[in-house]
Amino acid sequence: MNEQNSLGPLLGAPELLARLPQEEQILITLHYIKGQSLEEIALLLGVPARSVEVILRQGRSRLLGFLGISEGS
Repeated sequence: MNEQNSLGPLLGAPELLARLPQEEQILITLHYIKGQSLEEIALLLGVPARSVEVILRQGRSRLLGFLGISEGS
């Protein structure tokens, strides 16, 4: 499943985003809602792109977990 499609309904639910740690909220907003690439976010925040990727994965997993959905579903 495409990661963007798997998050689609969740991105319209601010109460779910608000349950995430602030760092995950920011990165998910920048990447999935604002459309910035991992590299753009990394440059903006001064961190490695790999760190952005890991935090996004954690946030995505946590969002899906709120609904009882695993990433492999």
